[in-house]
Amino acid sequence: MRRRLVLLVCLLTAAGFAADMVAYTDSNSTEATSGPYRAEHQHNWADRYDSSIIHRWPARSIFWSRNDYSHIRLFRDDREVFRKPTIAINELLLFPEEQLVFGISDVKGRNPYQLVVYDFEGKLLHAASMADREGLSETSTNFRTWKKRETPLQLTCTDGRVSGFRYVDVDENSQTYQFPKPLPHACRSE
Repeated sequence: MRRRLVLLVCLLTAAGFAADMVAYTDSNSTEATSGPYRAEHQHNWADRYDSSIIHRWPARSIFWSRNDYSHIRLFRDDREVFRKPTIAINELLLFPEEQLVFGISDVKGRNPYQLVVYDFEGKLLHAASMADREGLSETSTNFRTWKKRETPLQLTCTDGRVSGFRYVDVDENSQTYQFPKPLPHACRSE
């Protein structure tokens, strides 16, 4: 009886891993433009060997230069300003006045962060998991959305600095996110 129980647990766990691998077999690209700026993101999960190696390392390793399967690029007047390794992103938002790029991602099994913020020089200012905050967890398909797609973020400010943002969640509720400390960028969108 104990062996059957162990076998059943192993089979159920393997099914979850298989679903995770299926969820990461495609590629995606997205972009956002504002004035002379264009942000682009591409990720290609088809090369599972590279992505699985990186995901066995610490969560922050997704930002290491060895990540060649997922990147973000910023252009000004069609000239590349930066290219950086990053998480898989589903939506990009540009804030030219504050010189910020936001990357939004779904909650997925091998995506440790669902929010990234870069400045216009390519410096990663913030990376956060939204799964715990929104009470979301992975499913057998490893897909959960925390922000309603195609809805804007409204920056919030404290003492003239970007301190967070407001957004609409998938249930159409208004939510507020506060950065642990204000970003070093002046808030001009007030």
